[in-house]
Amino acid sequence: MNSFLRVMFWVLSVVTCAIVIFCGYHVERPLAIEWPLDSIAIWGAVAALAFTIGLFLSMPQTRNGRIGLVLGLFILAFTCYSSFETLNRTKFLYHMVDLSVNLESASGEATRLGGVLVEPVNRFELPVVLLMPDASPDAYKRNLYYAKALARRGVAAVAYGRSGGAAVGPLAAADLETRGADVLYVLDLLEKSTELDMSRAGIAGFSENEWIIPFTAQKTNRVDFAILLAPSGMLPVERILANLDQELRSENIAPDDVAAAKALVTDLAESLRTGDTGEKRTALIQRWDAVKNTAWFKAAGFPNDVPQAGNLSAATTSLSFDAAALWGQVTIPVLILAGSNDPLSLPETLRDRFTQYFEKDRKSEWKLQIIPNANHRMLTGADSYGSLDAEFPAGLFDSLATWIQDATKPVAPAALR
Repeated sequence: MNSFLRVMFWVLSVVTCAIVIFCGYHVERPLAIEWPLDSIAIWGAVAALAFTIGLFLSMPQTRNGRIGLVLGLFILAFTCYSSFETLNRTKFLYHMVDLSVNLESASGEATRLGGVLVEPVNRFELPVVLLMPDASPDAYKRNLYYAKALARRGVAAVAYGRSGGAAVGPLAAADLETRGADVLYVLDLLEKSTELDMSRAGIAGFSENEWIIPFTAQKTNRVDFAILLAPSGMLPVERILANLDQELRSENIAPDDVAAAKALVTDLAESLRTGDTGEKRTALIQRWDAVKNTAWFKAAGFPNDVPQAGNLSAATTSLSFDAAALWGQVTIPVLILAGSNDPLSLPETLRDRFTQYFEKDRKSEWKLQIIPNANHRMLTGADSYGSLDAEFPAGLFDSLATWIQDATKPVAPAALR
């Protein structure tokens, strides 16, 4: 029986110690997005201590038993050191504050805006960045990890997301109005935190947030910087047309009908962007009514009524999105990060488009930074956060935190003269 207990405690101690050491030295790798490596390392060390106590009680009082016990204690000491290092790099450096709030729309639909503020401990007058959700399924987990990584570097950050929201539909790239309102809600919630300097608050996001950021920034003066991660440089209508083309072709719709559907959306976008109410708008409505019963119209999922200019629906705000006009009103510093191995974020396209957007805007400073070997998830190596081959680009979070601190640095009194 004693032999069985010794073997069991040895196996449990060694396996637990190995897990703790592995987790402790991977807390700043993408694997930590998929797994709570910091908590595993910390609580694993407690379990390893318990197993080592069991090993101590079961070891025989012989020379070999004492040698084995010393070896076990050495492994445990290294495990506890790894766990303490994990605490030093995580839990001791920040604390988390729940920001969840229940919202109710004008129609009575209840939704929940869930958020977590991650703040560096014992720090005040902090800059803060809102990490905006996107359509990827692991957006919240990734944003929470980014928030922790930035907090470890002296920048407070918020990861948040909305539950219970409706689908945007085939004529919308994103619900710009709702997503923009979420930013304002979170800014309101942050006003209660005494550790933050709300004159140093900004927004950041992947993918479709390249449209939500300018849509929101031109509606409020409470946003002081913006970061675009892996943007495509596309317009919402271009994304809608690309998705429509892919959807109809997958339904084996004839190429001529696909072209007709795309032409209808293109003309609708022009009508909404210009606010046309004349003959072109009348002709568009007649064309819309004429194809309501076609197979491709139903396959596309278009609404029976033509979206109208002036309302705040997801379709209208997406199709009427005028990137040049919106970015032209943005006067805050903007950082654009794109990976050199990202097929959806082409440096040439981004440089050309944002040069055009900011061509007449002399008040905003923008910077395009190409990250070597990074893909669309801002990773090098594998494309999955859970892969052992995946890595963050070297210095990614250090450079982000430094840019935020520099962009929001208070102006010295001498510079105001």
